[in-house]
Amino acid sequence: MARFLQARAVGVLGVTIGILPMVTLALTWAPALGEPPQTDSTAGAVVRDEGGGPARLIVRLKPGAEIRVVGGVAEVLGPTGGDGDRARVVLEGFFARRVQALFDMSTIGNPALAREIGLDRYYVVLPSQPTYRTETAYIGVSGIESLVEYIRFDIRRRVHWTDADSIPVLGVNDPEFGQQWALENTGQEICGVAGVPDADIGALYSWMLVGETEEVTVAVLDAGVSDTHPDLIGQLVDGANFSDGDMDAWQHGFNDHGTRVSGVISAVYDNGLGMAGVTRGAKIMPVRVLNDLNIAFPSDAAPGVVWAADNGADILNMSFGWPLDVLGGVEALRDAVVYAHMSGCLLVASSGNSPLIDVLYPAAFPEVMAVTATNNRDELWGNSTTGPEISVSAPGVKVLATTANPFQPSELYAFETGTSFAAPHVAGAAAVIWGEYPQLTNDEVREILELSAVDLGEPGFDESFGHGRLDLLNALLGIDPSGNYAQVTCLGDYDADGDIDLNDLFIFLSRFSDENPNVDLAPPYGVIDFFDVIEFLIRFGLGCFDDDPSI
Repeated sequence: MARFLQARAVGVLGVTIGILPMVTLALTWAPALGEPPQTDSTAGAVVRDEGGGPARLIVRLKPGAEIRVVGGVAEVLGPTGGDGDRARVVLEGFFARRVQALFDMSTIGNPALAREIGLDRYYVVLPSQPTYRTETAYIGVSGIESLVEYIRFDIRRRVHWTDADSIPVLGVNDPEFGQQWALENTGQEICGVAGVPDADIGALYSWMLVGETEEVTVAVLDAGVSDTHPDLIGQLVDGANFSDGDMDAWQHGFNDHGTRVSGVISAVYDNGLGMAGVTRGAKIMPVRVLNDLNIAFPSDAAPGVVWAADNGADILNMSFGWPLDVLGGVEALRDAVVYAHMSGCLLVASSGNSPLIDVLYPAAFPEVMAVTATNNRDELWGNSTTGPEISVSAPGVKVLATTANPFQPSELYAFETGTSFAAPHVAGAAAVIWGEYPQLTNDEVREILELSAVDLGEPGFDESFGHGRLDLLNALLGIDPSGNYAQVTCLGDYDADGDIDLNDLFIFLSRFSDENPNVDLAPPYGVIDFFDVIEFLIRFGLGCFDDDPSI
């Protein structure tokens, strides 16, 4: 139990997805809101997506402008003047098939906020064949600057996850918690590599401090989630599909990435089957924004983000990403992220799975917690994408996940590696905290996760671990009954001044009378009793010390 008594700082997750662009579009973008990227596309290039089909145009209009298709030609119309005349700009050469709004304003939950951000001014121009025109050519059309804020190609791309090291776990009827080093690291060997005790998020002892998390919903934006996996049954709520037509949001093919991510968050706890998720009962909302080949228009994810925010999601997990050369879709995704954040959601995303690239989007947006991956020795996973945008790191190397591959139906669990599997540890930890302290805001939950992280790498914040490695136990120990957080320096130092003194005694007595979980200092854990008083008095006499089983 020494592990439980040790106060630690917590770190940050990273999720990685590599992108192999088919078309190179040079780009410079200061990602502040309202500052769209500037492009310098190669003239005459055929613009296709990764599936071989034509790219789309994303158009963001200025207020009052309209867009339509007439005879296969896209036209932009300005506001009606006093004399009834309207400015008209023709976008020729795109072989337009139809125009549709990117966001459905008739179903959006907060229309006023959506209009303030400008979600109502995004449109998709769908082509009938590939175009040879360039963005620069469209932007150079006479009169366009008075009607259109920007025009971008929206190029469908494949997202990549690093899970080549997946090792099936046999014996699905046997509990596999002992292999979940990310939740409780005792130094056990995982795939032949011995871990370092306590290089984990402290989930096992955290569960003793809190109740179940059934009131919190985590939206998993991915390629769908299996509704038949035995360790996810009862955890799922209805979702939506923004990737491939009218299909529902469940997993339909062999791509079970969303199912694997969901198990990390909320595989059923203590059911005698397989593994446990970080949470104790948080609901999973599948939002399908990728198809079975991991190919998607980035703009497909944007309505998914807004829909999740409008339909009850508290936390959004996005274990995917695109680089900045995916243009229009990234800008629309940025505004959707702002909408979800301002609607009160906490957003978490994987940073990327290559050290040679910049942090991917949406993780790079300031409203999103970008997560890198660590191993069972508290070392940074070498393929993590790092940068100044990193919030925290979290376990992401050979972590256990739920699987649903129709070609291997008997294998329900596998070890996974990548920032895709670090991010859901952060999302799950946020769900646990929010379930216990629902009065907290999304920004407060994020701040607690960052302040309580275990500092790894360079002292203080760094671009590899961010604020540190996620530590759910440390986060919970620092929260008082009203939801205020004081960074823990040692157990019993409730005012966080580096020593245990009379002020801490008064705080202890007050919290003891309230049966607050963070005065549960001694076994039996989960019960506030006389043994906790004795433990505090011992610590009061000794002051702060490094926890040691011999003491």
